[in-house]
Amino acid sequence: PNAIAIDGGASPGGWTQFLVEAGCDLVISIDPGALSLSPFPPQVRHLEMSVQAALPVLEQENFHGKVDVYVSDLYLQSDCSPVDLLISYKHLLKPGALCVVTLKGAPGYSQHTVEKAYSN
Repeated sequence: PNAIAIDGGASPGGWTQFLVEAGCDLVISIDPGALSLSPFPPQVRHLEMSVQAALPVLEQENFHGKVDVYVSDLYLQSDCSPVDLLISYKHLLKPGALCVVTLKGAPGYSQHTVEKAYSN
């Protein structure tokens, strides 16, 4: 109950729809692209911006330690990886939060590297 989820790189909306159907009370879907959800679920908040730009918005709205689920299925073509984004969002997550991150376009990251970085 009262589960909060973040879907980073949400377009077209597959993970967002899954999280709604799984019972999340609030799904914050972050992507500059459109979401293809019809009808648009009332528990979805779409931040039409990059995941990097959304972080200060969520910090200002005091989501610190309130997020139960973080999913990310985005491909970054910059020097920032999905792992780096997860680490930057770490303080928003509750202890034991579920994180699902697709590591596409993130060469050089192994499970050990991710676990080590996240444990710091």
